[in-house]
Amino acid sequence: MVVALVAFVAGSNGLGGHRIQAAPRMQQTTTPASSGASNLQGPGSHQNDPGALKQLRLFAEKGNADAQYELAHAYDDALYGVTRDYAEAMKWCRLAAAQGQAMAQMALGERYRAGNRGVAQDFGEALKWYRLAAAQGIANAQFSLGEFYSQGLGAPQDYAEAVKWFRLAAVQGHGFAQAQLGTCYRDGQGVAQNYVLALMWWSLAAANPGAGETRRSSVHTRDQLAAKMTAAQIAEAQELLVKCQASNYRNCG
Repeated sequence: MVVALVAFVAGSNGLGGHRIQAAPRMQQTTTPASSGASNLQGPGSHQNDPGALKQLRLFAEKGNADAQYELAHAYDDALYGVTRDYAEAMKWCRLAAAQGQAMAQMALGERYRAGNRGVAQDFGEALKWYRLAAAQGIANAQFSLGEFYSQGLGAPQDYAEAVKWFRLAAVQGHGFAQAQLGTCYRDGQGVAQNYVLALMWWSLAAANPGAGETRRSSVHTRDQLAAKMTAAQIAEAQELLVKCQASNYRNCG
């Protein structure tokens, strides 16, 4: 079902007679292909079971990447009865990531970005692991790559490259990426300045339940931009947004 997130209505509301309305929509999520992790655990169902740890370690030692990542998670957060051990967590996370386990690659990117859990901060190393996870479709990694390129972290600043990764995350329903695309189109960073597309992306972010605090700021920024736009421009943003949703983000202007 297509849900229109932007509406032009008449009225006196401080926006020159124009008001933008956002209707809620479902958050889209993307998960990496599994190689058997679902057979190793349920949602928290075995994380306090010492017997499950034995099975998990057996799978990990036999080279199962999902088991290796879950074992890293166990050592990170003291699950399955183990003592927290960041060095052991890093060992298993690296083994999983080297086999292409996307969430392990993402986790390494986060570690190196923050410089915590037993590693020194290294933006270049973080960029490397984010890129590998992003190539597998992990929206959070794609968004993080966009941030790195827009800020010049681990690589020269490159707004066009940032827009590329923000867009890939945004079309998976990533609310923060949608808001960043709105900013890029408003300011002409990495793309030609386009208020219509900025309004469309901010409207999506403003209605996105996964955008957190960015959702509130997107409402404010969206409405500020709408005050500068004509009714025709707002109507165009409405039309583009409907097409974007109808195409499941394959045709978003």
